[in-house]
Amino acid sequence: MRRMKRTLGVTALLAAAAVVAGSCYSCAAKKAVAREAAAAVRDPATGIIAGAEPLTLPGSPARACLLVHGWLGSRNDLGDLPARLNARGLTVRAMLLPGHGTTPYDLEKVKADEFMQAVRGEYRALRATHEDVTVIGFSIGGALATLLAAEEAPERLVLVAPYFDVTYKLYYVLPAPVWNEVLKPFTRFVVRSDAFLGTNRREVKKQILAYRGVPTAAVTELCAIGARARAPETLAKVTAPVLVLQSMQDHAASYKATKAAFARFGGARKEFVTLPRSNHLIFWDRDAEEALRAIEEFVGAAADGPAPRK
Repeated sequence: MRRMKRTLGVTALLAAAAVVAGSCYSCAAKKAVAREAAAAVRDPATGIIAGAEPLTLPGSPARACLLVHGWLGSRNDLGDLPARLNARGLTVRAMLLPGHGTTPYDLEKVKADEFMQAVRGEYRALRATHEDVTVIGFSIGGALATLLAAEEAPERLVLVAPYFDVTYKLYYVLPAPVWNEVLKPFTRFVVRSDAFLGTNRREVKKQILAYRGVPTAAVTELCAIGARARAPETLAKVTAPVLVLQSMQDHAASYKATKAAFARFGGARKEFVTLPRSNHLIFWDRDAEEALRAIEEFVGAAADGPAPRK
């Protein structure tokens, strides 16, 4: 009986300590997000952070590319890709997803369907003025691009470190989405340091424009998008020629899940490129040039250049 009481007492103390620690972390995280929001340099008219604005680079009246950035980021995720494609004569549209490029407070209000509606609207606007539209998605943008390609008919689909599931690590014990659902009732935000930015090049981390504060409510929507994108019935409907680029070292988007999704794409023309020296933010990492060249070759040029691969 004494042993049982002692065990119950220790358990109660540990539970209380966990509650106190969680409350302290939650308060600290809220303050960190408030500081992040206040420190950002932004357009006073739109509230968008400088460098995160959507971008249109005019080019060919016939051929265009829609670029969809990643989770917590903006067109900054894409590095030199917009300029490189535009230099080849293509019209380039780098969109801004809802809840991004402003503050994490905005992101926590956005539902999965709103992301999809935004991508669909951008694609249809380009399709209305261009005969040939390639969709290029990075990270969660890759999942959204996959969902779009399953319902529309882009000429080509390029997925860069696409998010179909979270990379699992043994020290997580439980999958990351499960931890999020456990923490969500008690923790509004999780704050990530520069150490969690997905590039092996430390010297560029200060140039990466992305939220450090992660709303736990928004992570639930992220997981829902990934689940929809990796569903077999979705992947079977993707018949456009597809190029996928990803690193086996990707600590955010599961390489294993991407390989499984790639095998299920319904089209016959598809190519998978494994990048050996990078993490998640491929355009800010050591394989950036290789990735850029592969995309340029796959997409081709608008005029006076190699024909696009189909």
